[in-house]
Formats: sequence, C-alpha cells, structure tokens
Amino acid sequence: MVKKTKTIARFKIAAWVEKEFVSGSVEISYMSDNSATITDAMAQSMEVTYDEKEGI
Repeated sequence: MVKKTKTIARFKIAAWVEKEFVSGSVEISYMSDNSATITDAMAQSMEVTYDEKEGI
C-alpha cells in the first residue's frame, strides 16, 4: 500500500512502482514533486516522471 506522499504526482509514481515491481525490490528517490529515480538491488536505476496528461 502506498504510504503518505507530498503530492498527487508522487502518489501516482509510488502506486505505479507498487504495481510494476516486487514489493521491496526497488527504492524510490524523489528528485522533484513529479519525478523520481527508481533503483534496484543491483544499483540499476531509471528515472520516471509523472505528467497529468501523459501519466508515467
């Protein structure tokens, strides 16, 4: 379950990560109110951005 977030965009990113990845397998580091870096245990990372019209 997504924990309390600062913005709706952060909630949407967290919900997407929860849906797409195994629980606890990645770490979310927010870079701004609408973007984050997702990092796995192998230190592989990707940046995601939430856009109100486009989604993630």
